[in-house]
Amino acid sequence: MQIELTDATLTRYVEEKVRAGAFPTASSVVEHALTWMMRIDALCEAAFKGNLSEVKRLLEDDVPANAANHWGRTPLSLAEDVDVIRELLTAGARPDAAGENLLHGWVDAACDAMHQYRRIEPLPEHMEILRLLIAHGADPLAADEAHATALDVAQRYHCAPVIRFLEAAARKAAE
Repeated sequence: MQIELTDATLTRYVEEKVRAGAFPTASSVVEHALTWMMRIDALCEAAFKGNLSEVKRLLEDDVPANAANHWGRTPLSLAEDVDVIRELLTAGARPDAAGENLLHGWVDAACDAMHQYRRIEPLPEHMEILRLLIAHGADPLAADEAHATALDVAQRYHCAPVIRFLEAAARKAAE
């Protein structure tokens, strides 16, 4: 029986288990793969719901922080809670995993909320998320599929605090 696994993380994991003799039959490989995907889905759901204790439990249970669910979304791309985002990044989640550039989306959210709520500064939790993403490797000058950078997004909003933050981050990265 030939099984095609499309998730590279899952494929490597199963290959390691097969080499180690952990799977005596093809059906046990399928059963394990389904269990694995269910655990990834559970981590994505916990991240989406902001359930920090469940995120921690699943990460401690070796669910990879960068694994994508069956829709191609990572836990980090679904998370909106600062503490959950911090936990995922600390566990090794990358802001650019699965081809995502999360910095663009969070810059948009920070600037949009600032304008929607008529604030002179972005919400503190949005700025903390931007700081976390930059600290964990997000590139403020990386272009998205429309060739726009996160800095371009902030400039479209005339969002001075975020523009200053991203320019400083870009300068620091260039050093």
